Amino acid sequence: MNDVFEKVIKINEIVKTNNIITGISYEIIMCFISDKTNIFYNSNDYKPMLGDNLYFSKDCSVPRFKLKGFCEKHQVKITTNSDKANIVFISEKFIDEYTDSDWGSTTDYTDFITFANLVFPNNKAILTFINQTSNLNLDNVSSSVTTKIKFNSYRIKNSFANTKNINLKASSNHHDKYYSIDNYDTINKMLNGKKVYNQNNILRLINDSVILNKDSYDELNKILDSNDHHNIKLAMELIANCDYEKSAVYILLLFKSYGEKMWNSGNRAHVNFKALTSFFNLSSKYDMSRLCLDDLIVCLKERNLLSEENKSILMPIAFKEMQNNNRFDHFKITDIKFDNNDTVIDDKNDNEEEEEDEDEEHLEMNETDEDN
Repeated sequence: MNDVFEKVIKINEIVKTNNIITGISYEIIMCFISDKTNIFYNSNDYKPMLGDNLYFSKDCSVPRFKLKGFCEKHQVKITTNSDKANIVFISEKFIDEYTDSDWGSTTDYTDFITFANLVFPNNKAILTFINQTSNLNLDNVSSSVTTKIKFNSYRIKNSFANTKNINLKASSNHHDKYYSIDNYDTINKMLNGKKVYNQNNILRLINDSVILNKDSYDELNKILDSNDHHNIKLAMELIANCDYEKSAVYILLLFKSYGEKMWNSGNRAHVNFKALTSFFNLSSKYDMSRLCLDDLIVCLKERNLLSEENKSILMPIAFKEMQNNNRFDHFKITDIKFDNNDTVIDDKNDNEEEEEDEDEEHLEMNETDEDN
């Protein structure tokens, strides 16, 4: 993991007595070099191999009972000991669980030493700090990783102001995500030397039986229109047990229409349904009950599922919504077209170049004047 992080000495406090530095409080952290949240994931899809030992981090929402048949079919095993695993599955929450973040500025360690020796040559607190940090040997941290010093605030950086008017070169204030050394060691032990995948990789594999189509979608609409608790529970179980990717557009349309009703159902806490909402990143009542067609487009794009077929399913629904929402007296909507700036996956060629522009509207409407 050393190519993902850099070692940083974070100065949290400067103690002064009679305007003289008498103490420096610091800690060692491992800062993310990249802001991407998928830095741990294997870019390829998981393909089960005979003898694989699978480990799931505790944040995963994969239904364990569904894995039994999967393991028997592919002759793989699940382990609760990460040391015995060669395959690790984690969720989007994994990084956040172990991560801290704050604002501050940074300087190179060597620049700081040069500055400190020049400006405060006999200060005991600074000499002690240099002595303690000049030969840091940290478990699991490569000696080739660049060391920096991070100031937790401008106030701390300005504590090194001096009468010699020599300025300490430092970056502008910026936001960093980082691991404490303890958390870094935990993560390194869990992931190092293993193939790591997002849990969505295996969710795709264990939910490959039921695929929603127009008929099953219409039937689920009728069931969810009911206020009968048993019917709602039944519909949610059916949705949660279908192929997420191949049924994505219909699943999202059902969330758009009945998200609040499903959220208010006690069945939303079922492990199967939690896995479904995790796949589509619908983690709150607001997420689930406030979906619009633009949200559906974004969700499909993020999962590389915006195919011509899915677009053709959404177009008549968008057309009807626009007609119903038209408030003009002298204009009517006669046609709509899909925004050309939105990527549509060619069903015959999955390698079509991707063009993303989420700041523009996803649907455009053509209006004709009838007031002649």
